[in-house]
Amino acid sequence: MEFKKTDPFDYKASASTVEILDLEPRRFASIEGTGDPNGDSFAEALEALYTYSYTVRMSGKSPAPPAGWFPYVVGVLQGRWTLRDGCTEFDPARKSDLAWTVMIRQPTFLDQALHETLLETARKKARAKGGHALPWLERLQLDLREGGRFAQILHEGPYDQEPATFARMQSQLDARGLQRDGLHHWELYLTDPRKSAPESMRTILRVALQP
Repeated sequence: MEFKKTDPFDYKASASTVEILDLEPRRFASIEGTGDPNGDSFAEALEALYTYSYTVRMSGKSPAPPAGWFPYVVGVLQGRWTLRDGCTEFDPARKSDLAWTVMIRQPTFLDQALHETLLETARKKARAKGGHALPWLERLQLDLREGGRFAQILHEGPYDQEPATFARMQSQLDARGLQRDGLHHWELYLTDPRKSAPESMRTILRVALQP
C-alpha cells in the first residue's frame, strides 16, 4: 500500500481551483510546539518526527517484523499552523507568535503497543545521533486526527508569498458560500526547501470548513 494511492489528495492539488475534501480520521504521529519555524526547536522536532517515522517503516526489516507490516514509503510531511494563546493577529515579522503541529501519516498496522516499542527504538537512534531530538520524541503522539470537511489549493513559490494564494482560496470559498472553521490551516510540503529554489517550491494549503 502506498499513501500516494490511498490518499492522493495529500500529494496533488490544483493551483487554480479550490478542491473540497471530506476526510475520515487517519493515524498520524505528531509533535506540537511554538515559535519561529526557522529556529532550532522546529528543526529538532522534525528530526524527531522523521526518526520515529523511519523507525516504523524499517521495523519490517527486523528478524521479527510486526504483524501486518507491509512495504510503504513514509508519508508527506504536514504542518498545522495557528497562533499562540493570547495572539489574535499574525504579523509575518513575529514568527515567534506561531503555534505548530508537525505530523506524518502512519500505517494501519501501527497500534499503541507497537508504537511504544518503536518509540524506544527511535530514542536509541536519537541518542546515537547526539540526542537533540530526544526531548521532542517525548512529546510525540500517535492518534487519529484530521477528519472532517476541508478545502485545499496548491501554492507554488516561497512560503512568504502564501497570503496571495490564501486570498485566491478565500475568494472561491466566498463565491461558493463556504466558510472556514477557524483561522488555523495545514501545509503539506511536496518539495524540500533545503533542496529546492524558492520559486519552485510546491505546498498544498488546506483549511477546515464549517459543516
